[in-house]
Amino acid sequence: MRRARVRHFVYMEIIRGCQMETITSRENAKIKYACRLREEEKLRTADGLFFAEGPKLCLELARGCTLQTLYATEKALAHTPELEAFAGKTVLVTEPVAQKLSGTKTSQDVFGVFEHPGWQAADILAKGRRTGSGAGPRQCGHPAAQRGGLWL
Repeated sequence: MRRARVRHFVYMEIIRGCQMETITSRENAKIKYACRLREEEKLRTADGLFFAEGPKLCLELARGCTLQTLYATEKALAHTPELEAFAGKTVLVTEPVAQKLSGTKTSQDVFGVFEHPGWQAADILAKGRRTGSGAGPRQCGHPAAQRGGLWL
């Protein structure tokens, strides 16, 4: 218990030292935009961004995609020390704001807005080549379709 309090104190000092932006209103324009990004495919495509939820997913995505903004609660910052690496791009949010950002009943307290890596499924399919002797796109490598080709 004491270790958790010390760790929480350390992270609160990091937050205060970085002058991290804090959002307390569920009606904040950045929060509304992130929610729209989560819900609207047209907006994601037009802006070249996508929304992710969860500490593990956001940390994994940050390795291969460009992070625009990371939204996190104090609790999440205390539980996930790896988030410290994104201190300059992190926005602290309150629990009610995290609940609004969440796409589920129970919030995971960490949300990220990432730049789309630049590829589209249609581009891959258009540039791909077909191998084998199949006659249609349903040949996907599934055992039931092994007689046909594989679309790459």
